[in-house]
Parts: sequence; C-alpha cells; structure tokens
Amino acid sequence: MEHRKEVPQPVTILYAEDDPVARSIMETMITRRFPAVTLLAAENGHVGLELFRQHRPEIVITDINMPILDGIRMAREIKNLAPATIVVVTSAYNETFHQGMARDIGIDHYVLKPINFRELLALIDRCIGGSEPEGA
Repeated sequence: MEHRKEVPQPVTILYAEDDPVARSIMETMITRRFPAVTLLAAENGHVGLELFRQHRPEIVITDINMPILDGIRMAREIKNLAPATIVVVTSAYNETFHQGMARDIGIDHYVLKPINFRELLALIDRCIGGSEPEGA
C-alpha cells in the first residue's frame, strides 16, 4: 500500500533531468507520495534556472549531466541567488571529484544513480519536515 505524506506547509520542488523517461518516473513518484507539493519539471539546467527564478522552490533536485546548462552550474547559480535552498544532486558519477565539487558549491545532498526511490523519497520527506540529517 502506498503511503501519502501530508506536507506541513506549501512546498515547491524543482526537478531538472534531461532524460524524459527518468523525469516522468520521478514526477510520478513525487506527486504520488507528496500530492500537496507543487512540482516543477525542467529538461535542462537553463530551463531549471528560469523556473527557479520565477517560482523560488524550497527544494531543487537536479541531474549533473544535462545539455545547455549542467546541474552543477545551475546549482551554483541557485545557491548564489538563494543560499538556503536545499539542493539535491543525482548522478552516476561516484568519483570524489564530482562529489567534492558539489560540496564546494553548497549542494546539500548527493544521490547516486540508479536512484533508490525509497531513499530519495525519505530524503525529500526529511527536507520537507525540516529535520535535515547531517551528511545525508
């Protein structure tokens, strides 16, 4: 049985992913688990950054590897605009270089692909609830 999570306050999540299948799956997972959340979807970092500027979502989830503007550059710009925004990077890169680069610009969480949806939804749940785990 699928459990729906009540959101304590209006929350907007921006999800940037260039793979349309991955984007569609994630959109479905998030909206089913958190029906009260406003979810914005972007096919690249440029569109993601524009959506961020317009809507100022509390949480941003982004792939690293995207055309036009990659997730790291988009996240850097978002953190410059609004440092308190929670940014979650998803990536197949497991090297310390990419993880270190993400940490250096203030990325809050680094999630390896293939994504474990149960863990990612639990992470979103903690972010929404305001109880951020250390080093998650």
